[in-house]
Amino acid sequence: MGVTFWKKGVWVLLFFSLALNIGFVGIAMDRKMRPQFPPPPGRGAPGGPIIPVLEILDRMNLPEGVNQKVAGSLRQMDVDHWGFVRRLFKEEEQLLKLMDRPGKINMEMISPLIESYSQISKQSALNKAGYIIEIRNLLGNEKSLYLISELKKNFRKRMPKDRPRG
Repeated sequence: MGVTFWKKGVWVLLFFSLALNIGFVGIAMDRKMRPQFPPPPGRGAPGGPIIPVLEILDRMNLPEGVNQKVAGSLRQMDVDHWGFVRRLFKEEEQLLKLMDRPGKINMEMISPLIESYSQISKQSALNKAGYIIEIRNLLGNEKSLYLISELKKNFRKRMPKDRPRG
């Protein structure tokens, strides 16, 4: 006697389940087994924000001493930037904790946190401006303007294309 519909359905279901599991394992192994190349010495994490900037510096053919000073300033600016980002994130967490607690909330409770957030943001902007002025002094007018124009291009490429619409 032939295979009944129910038995056919079980075999089809079993086949697709097996195929799905094999596909999942294959994708997981591909991601896990993909080689991870370490960054070149002094270039930051793979895909990190400092790498494109240092590549721009390499294309500028600067004297070695100037290149090292500018690269050092850029690296330190990057370290400082992420320190400020962490501080801003902590301030946002505190604000959300305050908003999440039961009871009434008024502006007098929120105001100090917002002021603190604003101060950290202002310190971050002043810090970056100081580094940029230092780099401009090291490079001179023409090369610093070239570097800034290249940084703007790089920044625009990294900006998210999908912005909230509403």
